[in-house]
Amino acid sequence: MAVKLLGFAKQVVVAGVFGANIDTDLFFLAERFLNNINFIISQVILAAFVPVYLEVKKQSDSEALQFTSDSVRFFSVFTALVALLVVLFSSLIAGIIAPSYSAYLTERLSFYLRIFAPMTILFMLQSVFHALLNANKKFVPGQMTGLIQSVVIIGFSLVLGNTFGVKTLVFGFFVYSILNFLFLGFFSYKDKLFKLKDFHFSQHMKKLLFMVLPLLGGYMFTFVNQQVNKMIVSGMDPGSFSAMNYGFVLSNFVSSLIMAVCTVIYTEISGKIVDGRRGEASAVVIRTISILVSFFIPVTVISFLFSNEIAAIVFERGAFDRAATLKTSKALAGYAFLFVPFVINSMLSQLHYAYGNTKSPMINTVSGILFNILFSFLLYRKLGLFGVTLASSIGIFISSVLNIISACRMKYIDRFQSVTRLVPVWSLGLATAVVTSCMCARLFSEMSVFLRFGLISCVVMAASFGVTAPFVFKKFDQEAI
Repeated sequence: MAVKLLGFAKQVVVAGVFGANIDTDLFFLAERFLNNINFIISQVILAAFVPVYLEVKKQSDSEALQFTSDSVRFFSVFTALVALLVVLFSSLIAGIIAPSYSAYLTERLSFYLRIFAPMTILFMLQSVFHALLNANKKFVPGQMTGLIQSVVIIGFSLVLGNTFGVKTLVFGFFVYSILNFLFLGFFSYKDKLFKLKDFHFSQHMKKLLFMVLPLLGGYMFTFVNQQVNKMIVSGMDPGSFSAMNYGFVLSNFVSSLIMAVCTVIYTEISGKIVDGRRGEASAVVIRTISILVSFFIPVTVISFLFSNEIAAIVFERGAFDRAATLKTSKALAGYAFLFVPFVINSMLSQLHYAYGNTKSPMINTVSGILFNILFSFLLYRKLGLFGVTLASSIGIFISSVLNIISACRMKYIDRFQSVTRLVPVWSLGLATAVVTSCMCARLFSEMSVFLRFGLISCVVMAASFGVTAPFVFKKFDQEAI
């Protein structure tokens, strides 16, 4: 939690020092493009590597070392090819992701893409080390990479930001990428989890590739969807993409907490499935979904109704003016609706992966993305940034519904009706959150923005979760008897 809060502080500093303008748009467009590629690679590795590694490790530690080495060599070649393609076609890529830009701005964007691309190889190695440590239930080092990134960016921004401008973020990007690679590599070597060996294309590698291909397909559609959103937003007012990025950062603070829980749960359920305890794995997933949904319902209400206050509190200072706050609040309001479906989608995707099934989540993800793209085009003209980010939430919702259907059909999950029976309870929690928010907004209207928002958040969270939690935990106790 402390790491996430520091990451939040990082974005506050970046927004205050650099604001939202065409220079930040260029940097964030390039960084997000490469980070999207890195996200695809990291998620593919985390999802495919862990269950196969645990299966191999159960047989022999030496075979696990060989499998890890083979995985590193394979993914190194793959990411090197990806980086080379980005460098060679950077001008074309820049023209695609920002078609409304002038030749001068396109060339600047292309330059950022070229210098960022080689770092993809380091991100891949980080991802393998991260997956390796997670599989051995060493979760802290992987979470600490966020701390390193935040400290570097905050330090660089405060010390060098006024002198070098947005170039400061470029320097910071390179520094924290190298430091994170060295940090995770050190722990992997120290714990004797990794040793480079001659490549051997074993049956385990074949199984890994069999899982990787559908994952790549699904995440590539996610990548295309993100580029479509960039194309749409780059044609809006200058600073719009930066505002969407800041709105994404705010929503990602919540999403990353969800993913942190899912990462820990994924390792647990993978181990249970490998040991043949499938019923226990199903029970863990159901319980986690039930608790997280109950908790994030009031978070959704607060994020939507008070998006303007959140953006103002976090970002509105220095170079970040009122106009940028309004744009960012619209982006956050649309993203607010994805939290609850994101919980369900993430947990059930991890459950599919634990069974070695990457095909079904890929199909479900692609289906959601197609609706996302469709709604982006339908909504952006009338609703602007809010329409684009709302379309993302709609896409996640559709994917989550399809994941529920496929998990039940394949009998990965038992008694999912115990979750659906909580819908009336969650509806009560939602109504409580909305009513409490409106009452508190009027009651605390004379207070400062920061104090008012803090009090409203505490009261709404306590009221809504206080209503739903007793029913949820009582249900678990009854089922345990």
